[in-house]
Amino acid sequence: MTVRANKPAFSIREKLKELDYAHVPYDKMPAGSVIQVVQGTSTDALNLQNTTLTNAPGTVTIYPKYSTSKILVLYNSAGIARGTLDSMGLRLMRNDTKIHARARYTYQGAPNGNSNIHPAPIVVNFLDEPNTTEAITYKIQVQIQTTDGTAGWQINTGEGSNAFPDIGSTSTATMIAMEIAQ
Repeated sequence: MTVRANKPAFSIREKLKELDYAHVPYDKMPAGSVIQVVQGTSTDALNLQNTTLTNAPGTVTIYPKYSTSKILVLYNSAGIARGTLDSMGLRLMRNDTKIHARARYTYQGAPNGNSNIHPAPIVVNFLDEPNTTEAITYKIQVQIQTTDGTAGWQINTGEGSNAFPDIGSTSTATMIAMEIAQ
């Protein structure tokens, strides 16, 4: 007995033309691929002159597509230390949970104690493993320790706006969250 199967004819060239090469499905992306990038910015200024833990300008919210993804968090803002600070601290928060900290982001004033202003930017790079697909908001919190009542840490403010009138006296804090496939 002979069995014969008939298939409808198709053109392999036509099928190849139907493929969408511009978009690889997220679940087909290899480990290490960037699935999405979200950026948050702020031009708000912060003049921190007390020792209270305070939110720094700039946050970002990301909705991970996969619970197995890692999130690369990048934060950058301008900062100026004024007076004689003993130290400055910062921590990275995922929603309401501390996930990274620099407990002694140390700043030293001039040897004679008469320092006025010094650059003190904030730069944070951290690879998080949140294990969720729920919304995640990342933010930076800052704090100072000082024995000088006039000392402070200014974030997103600048000096010399008269010297650079086209630039201005404020900066932009930037926080980026990148979802990385695993």
